[in-house]
Amino acid sequence: MSNKESISRDAIFQSQTREAADFYKLIVTVSSSFLGGSLVFLDKIAPEPVKYSVYILAVGWFLLIASIVLIGFIRSKNLESAHHVLENEISEARVIDSKKRTATKITLLLLSCGILFIMIFGLINIG
Repeated sequence: MSNKESISRDAIFQSQTREAADFYKLIVTVSSSFLGGSLVFLDKIAPEPVKYSVYILAVGWFLLIASIVLIGFIRSKNLESAHHVLENEISEARVIDSKKRTATKITLLLLSCGILFIMIFGLINIG
């Protein structure tokens, strides 16, 4: 048997779990950074913001906050899925995992749109 064939399912699972956790941390870090940065440097980005652009910024903030909240939901579903697997309830875990995949895609969309809205706000207010 080759080394490739001797890799245990447990090792693969642990690797995937670490990757998922790192991915979630990355999303939260990027969202928090853009949210915090836009708050801290608001007076530098737009000392006198165009009135309607503040709504664009607010939507960007909302999208970033929503992406962070959704990551919390996904992490809780990870625990629920793992519980089902431990109880040998594989079909229930697969249903949850399917929902998590959809939620992850939505999270990426929220993050991307949040960043885009903040960038648009900045571009509108370039002096």
